[in-house]
Amino acid sequence: MGAVRLNISLPEKTAKKLRKNVKPRERSAVIAEALDLYFKRDDAKSLIEEMIEGYLATRDEDLELVKEAEGALMDGLENETW
Repeated sequence: MGAVRLNISLPEKTAKKLRKNVKPRERSAVIAEALDLYFKRDDAKSLIEEMIEGYLATRDEDLELVKEAEGALMDGLENETW
């Protein structure tokens, strides 16, 4: 996979931490890994939001199905003794 040179700006505090904690030849890899984690988190957040929307959109239908299933499961068991 190829690499692309970018000129980016970082907050001074972040740049100091990067220089202090990461060797010069490893900095690009650390930044790339941080961005990958950021994008994965963002993708997961979007997926969760879509799932919540889907669940809310079908909530009433799902509740009706649960009621029907409960009725079918309990059918004939009212007179049973346990």
